[in-house]
Amino acid sequence: MRTSAFLAVAIAGAFACTSGTPAVAAPNREYADALCSETSPPVTINLGLFSKTPLLSVAEHEGYFAQENLTVNYTTVTGSVNQFQQLQSGVTDLIMTAADNVANYHLNNSNALGSTLPVTAVAGTDGGYNLQLFATPGISTVEDLRGKTLGVDAANSGFAYIAYDILAHHGLAAPTKDPSGNYASPDYKIAAIGGVGNRYFNMTQTQGRTRTVDATLLNQGFDILGRDAGLTGLDDVRTVATPYLSGVVAGLTPWLQIHRCDTVRFLRALAGAARFTTDPANAEAVIADIRADQPPFATADYASSYYAVTVTPTIGQFRDLDVDQRPLFNVLDLRQKYSGFDQPQNVRLLSTPAGGLYTNKYIRAAEVSATHRR
Repeated sequence: MRTSAFLAVAIAGAFACTSGTPAVAAPNREYADALCSETSPPVTINLGLFSKTPLLSVAEHEGYFAQENLTVNYTTVTGSVNQFQQLQSGVTDLIMTAADNVANYHLNNSNALGSTLPVTAVAGTDGGYNLQLFATPGISTVEDLRGKTLGVDAANSGFAYIAYDILAHHGLAAPTKDPSGNYASPDYKIAAIGGVGNRYFNMTQTQGRTRTVDATLLNQGFDILGRDAGLTGLDDVRTVATPYLSGVVAGLTPWLQIHRCDTVRFLRALAGAARFTTDPANAEAVIADIRADQPPFATADYASSYYAVTVTPTIGQFRDLDVDQRPLFNVLDLRQKYSGFDQPQNVRLLSTPAGGLYTNKYIRAAEVSATHRR
């Protein structure tokens, strides 16, 4: 059987299949679907994200996006509400967001937009990039946060639930939700201050911000910046949820259906970049790619420290980008624990493809034809 014919069968099978381990094609540039081939016309993807991860840096600087004839425009969002507003309005085509956000905006009319969105996750990227609870100098234990203020993106977001559960694990009363949807704990205050960048600037009193909170969750390199700025790391996501699905690629279902091959090409670039990033032989190149995109105020060891986090099992970047059921179940179970659904959910069912929150058909089609550049 010719290679192109084989790939046609494999790609078709990938789109029909919802479970199992995807096959990986031999390193070649033949694609059965002309719309998804490397000779496709140039495409621009408008991507909404909280911060640029090593996966994106590698995809860009090692030429995976160029190989797919893609231009990726990055829109940095201020928080999850802003991110989903932009997705809804068409400012962005795809987003890199927390898996929990997909559940909130897909299922809850009580979300910040006031109605549900047909948002679907199409890939799982990481286990949190060192999602960690940090406190201001002078606070050395989680127990010291009694009477203090916890900063969150939004009070009903997945990372907020991680923070609530970490504090509860250390003896601070878990917050409860009132009929208006507000969360409150008798042991600490909760302040919604936006995405990870906003939380870092608030805690470190940088970029013109005044500190208003005493602790927050940081990740995606901001944990390293926070440590270097003197913040104290207290505990991390592994205390309450292991494994945990943090980052996903998601889009609105109608856009995904219309732009099927654009989605596959974008994910194919990410799949190649994920394999490159997690190959120890490429450590030096990956560190250089991270350094190329690091903040101007980063310290000298920022890139190497971020690389170390990226390749750490469980909390780092995934090598294969399927959405897996067990990590997603842990995300959804935590949301259910804190009354985060408008109606109680069967989270075990919801964590399967039948739950409607994700599909692996695009990433599996991408992985079938993803290539190793080196």
